[in-house]
Amino acid sequence: KDDHASSDMVGQESRSCHGQDAPDQSQSVSQQEVPESDRTCNGNDSFLLIGPDSKKGQLLSRTSQSASSSEEEEELDRTAAEFVRRHFHFLDVDAVRRTLQYRRGRRTETWDALMGCLKALHAKGAVPDLVARGDVEECLKLLRTREVTEGGAMLACLQGVFPLSADPVLDTCVQLYPVVQPWEVSHLCQFSPKHFLYYIHR
Repeated sequence: KDDHASSDMVGQESRSCHGQDAPDQSQSVSQQEVPESDRTCNGNDSFLLIGPDSKKGQLLSRTSQSASSSEEEEELDRTAAEFVRRHFHFLDVDAVRRTLQYRRGRRTETWDALMGCLKALHAKGAVPDLVARGDVEECLKLLRTREVTEGGAMLACLQGVFPLSADPVLDTCVQLYPVVQPWEVSHLCQFSPKHFLYYIHR
């Protein structure tokens, strides 16, 4: 009986030791397989998988790629705008307009640079005088009758009178298509989306 009781006690102690010292096998394997760089910690200090194959990992990857692409587009836009400012007098304005028309991505700063150069180039003459006097109707008449035919001069005129009376300017843009393209009108209306909708419905 004493030997049997001793054997039972040894078995209990052995099971007790295994229960206290042996780590949970599934936890050990999980911690070994998940690199620290692929785990994140929430408010309860519990680690969650964010590996490349997880939904969260894929979302973070797409967000990072989108931010990087946006920064590249902004940098390209700034570079193109600076190029236009520096070399405007050597450029074919219509070629620049065609390039911007088919360019994907951001082009706002390049457009602003082009319009600034066109405004300076056409600062003197009948059209600027009419714009300065606020004579929108007479100015637009010059465009509709094609007394002003050069694309850059047209854009400079439209840009000048647009803040004075947007709707007649947009009606004229419809008549001047395809000389004045919808994407150019969208930039004229960049601070007033409702006016671009007006143009679209015309």
